[in-house]
Amino acid sequence: MKVLAAIEVDVDFFYQPKEAADTGPEARYPGCAESIEIVSVRVGDQDITRRLTDEDMAAVEEAIWETIQ
Repeated sequence: MKVLAAIEVDVDFFYQPKEAADTGPEARYPGCAESIEIVSVRVGDQDITRRLTDEDMAAVEEAIWETIQ
């Protein structure tokens, strides 16, 4: 039997803030978009990242965005 249960998890991630592009005739840096890269999702000392579905990972990412904005 499978049961959907909301549990508290620890998430390790990298956050890249938006950076503007250089401007002007000698501009070299194109800038970058804001992004998040999830490194791991853990329950206690157990890494469950590989067991999560795409929908689960999307929910984790959404929760991160809500927290940092």
